[in-house]
Amino acid sequence: MLLAPTETNADSQSTKAAIAATTPCKAVLFMEKLAASLQTKLAAEMEKAKARTDEAAALAVAAAAAADDNKRLGYNILWAIAVQAEEGQVERIKQLNALYAPAVTQLANLSTRIRSAAMLHNRKVTKKGTVAHDTAAPPGADSADAQCKYDGWTEQVSDAQCSEADELKDELAAHKITPDHLEKIPYPNEEYLTTVAHTVTAYSKGTPDSATAGGQSWVCSGAAERTEGRISNANAIGSLLAAEPITATIAAVEIAGTNKNQNCKGSQAGTTTEAQAKAVFLSTICSLAAVPAAPIVSALETTTTGLKSGAQAVAIVKAAMQGAGLLSTEAREIDKAALEKFISSTFGTSDKAVEDEFIAPLGKVKLNYIANNKEKTETPTTIAQGKNVAVALGFLSGKALETDAIKNTNPDKEIKPTEKCEPDTKENECKKDENCEFKDGKCKLKEGVKAENDGKTTNTTGSNSFVINKAPLLLAVLLL
Repeated sequence: MLLAPTETNADSQSTKAAIAATTPCKAVLFMEKLAASLQTKLAAEMEKAKARTDEAAALAVAAAAAADDNKRLGYNILWAIAVQAEEGQVERIKQLNALYAPAVTQLANLSTRIRSAAMLHNRKVTKKGTVAHDTAAPPGADSADAQCKYDGWTEQVSDAQCSEADELKDELAAHKITPDHLEKIPYPNEEYLTTVAHTVTAYSKGTPDSATAGGQSWVCSGAAERTEGRISNANAIGSLLAAEPITATIAAVEIAGTNKNQNCKGSQAGTTTEAQAKAVFLSTICSLAAVPAAPIVSALETTTTGLKSGAQAVAIVKAAMQGAGLLSTEAREIDKAALEKFISSTFGTSDKAVEDEFIAPLGKVKLNYIANNKEKTETPTTIAQGKNVAVALGFLSGKALETDAIKNTNPDKEIKPTEKCEPDTKENECKKDENCEFKDGKCKLKEGVKAENDGKTTNTTGSNSFVINKAPLLLAVLLL
């Protein structure tokens, strides 16, 4: 009976790319693209941080401009959620940078080393040097009668031309090279990185032992050899040096799975300088697996259902209920019915009250505020993304306050009957004035007040407090 083959998880696309990097050029390009992918991911997280900051500012603006206490409380809860998301995003960037920055450095270093090794292993002789000879024995050959030297022998390394168009395709396509689910990383054999090789060919011409012993001119070829490629002397011996490339063996080393513990030990795993360098590289790349997987959720993704169920922002909602005196300060949990009631009373009874009545208006409802003595009309989202967010917050906060203490700093002002209780005044604002009433969808003067006070200075709040005439253009409340 044949046993069924053991099932294994298929390699991820990034792991397949690592396995496909089997040549020096492919390994170099893999390292470079992986480093670029890490930098791109970090930049994207920074963009998210800016978005979280803008969202918090937009909700702060909306809270300052809210028309009533429930709106203000709802926006303040969402603002708190946004601040939490902003802090979480900043912390996430710190964590990612602590992992990504060393990895980018290691990838760049190894890429440079492989490229340099490829250039060295593809070198060619450019000049054989000036031929010289001497009767003295050369170092390392004490019993020799003479020596010859090729002074100035040079070799030229070749540039490692790695074409992305030719190399980065199929399994090694650039978009597949990412840190996501990466379980292997290509690494070359030590000899390729640390060793250079030559082939030495010795030669002779004529009968060297018949030469004049005193001059020993027979021991080296003449100058023509280095320029013309031929031996000019009648009797000569010598040698030729030819660069010999070391074969690169690129292996995909496991950084996850069964061999992770063996390959991710850190610098202590190596006994030589090169072994330690490899151990540090692998350990650093292994650390990429520690990247926090769950992204930070935007406050604008808050839902009515999420708040009511306790799945979202439960700690913030709990704090709001405790602050409102609706929950004991020692309470560890929130009663489900009490939670649902609080959310409904704050945000509204609709199944999508948070989404439709609080979040959607951020990009639609326009607010009026003064910045640099000029009136501006913008949505909270636009204000948050602009340069006047601080000024707008100050203006709208002051506009919402309007306490008696602030009103008392202004001089008495005569208010004509036609200027009181303007028709477009909101219902809640209209009812604040004892001389006004809201009927038929409009704010009106009460009949008796209109007849009695026509043309007179009207004290509406007491002996030292007077209502300030409000220009309609300066109304800065959310029309929700």
